[in-house]
Amino acid sequence: MNPKSLSKEHLLKTLLIAGILMPAGLLPLVGSTMPVNLQCEYRLNPPGLDESHPRLMWQVQSDERDQGQTAYQILVAGGKEPLENNHGDLWDSGRIASDETVNIAYTGKPLTSGAQCFWKVRIWDKQGRASDWSAPADLPRLIGRTVRKPNIEAGENLINIFRRALPGWRRGSSSSASS
Repeated sequence: MNPKSLSKEHLLKTLLIAGILMPAGLLPLVGSTMPVNLQCEYRLNPPGLDESHPRLMWQVQSDERDQGQTAYQILVAGGKEPLENNHGDLWDSGRIASDETVNIAYTGKPLTSGAQCFWKVRIWDKQGRASDWSAPADLPRLIGRTVRKPNIEAGENLINIFRRALPGWRRGSSSSASS
C-alpha cells in the first residue's frame, strides 16, 4: 500500500469522526474553561444562612494547560426562570476583571428572610473567551436574626448589659488572685 494513500485514508477517517463528535458536543471545538462546584459560605447548597451579604465561591475547571480565570459575572435571581433568561433580578455583577474565585461578597438587592434565591456565574479565560454559564445553584434562604438592643431610655446601661453577658464580672474585681 502506498504511504500517501494511507495518510489520506487516516486523515479522512479522522475528519469524519471529528465531524460526528463535534456537533454532538462530545469533542469540544476549542478548550473549555468552566466555573464548577459553586458554594455559598464554604458549603454546597447550605439549607439556610444568617448573612445578609453571603460570600460566593467556585472552582475553575479547564481542559487546557495553564488556563485560568481573568474575569467573572454573577447573576442572582429570586427564581430559576430569570436565570434561564440570563437575567439577575436581584443582582447582576456585570463583568468584573478579577481572578478571584473565593469570598465574593453578594452586593445585590437586600435578601428577604425566607425567600429562595438562585445564582450562577460565568468566567472569562486568559484568551478573553467567555465560558458558558454554570448550572444554577441555591442561594440559601436568609434566616432572620434577632438582635436585642439595649433600652437606654429605661435606664439600662452598658454596665448592666455586660453583667448579664459576663455573670462573673464585678466592678473593681481583679482577675489575679491575691494570697
